[in-house]
Amino acid sequence: MPSSGTFHDQLQNLYHPMIIFMIGTLLSFAALKSQTNSEDLSLFEQHPITMQVAVLGLILYGLFYCATLGPFPPALLQLLQHFVLFSALISSASLASLLLHPPFLQILYAAAILLIIVQLFTAQCQMIWTWVNAKAPDVLSWFSVWFKKSPSVSDTIPVSTPAPPALSKCF
Repeated sequence: MPSSGTFHDQLQNLYHPMIIFMIGTLLSFAALKSQTNSEDLSLFEQHPITMQVAVLGLILYGLFYCATLGPFPPALLQLLQHFVLFSALISSASLASLLLHPPFLQILYAAAILLIIVQLFTAQCQMIWTWVNAKAPDVLSWFSVWFKKSPSVSDTIPVSTPAPPALSKCF
């Protein structure tokens, strides 16, 4: 089956299965970790705020993902896709925080913030890249004309030209 669309479009289509797999796996590992504790408390009793953030992120993810399936203008769809990724990232980061120790938590949160920044600026970077590629032939032709033949000193100043009067007093 031939692939259609750009690599970015194909990657956008893979977000949902990757996010579902990642959140399910993180939730399973967190449940396994909570079973090893001697207390018979659920994850919601052991870590109420973290689990509420994870559930809220999953609810928002579901709502935003369903909204992306609607017939909206491309700009709104792109904004909704940013919200889908952001809510999934919040949910997965909160679940991963149950599994990781403090030195790795900073790396996790830094990676999450970096992913959000990259996702938000991808569209702007693509727009700039498209503009640069569209203008590249014009810029290259301008440079080729500009640097076609650079005049040398002997081409611009005749040898027999006397020094200006102000400089002749110095010598």
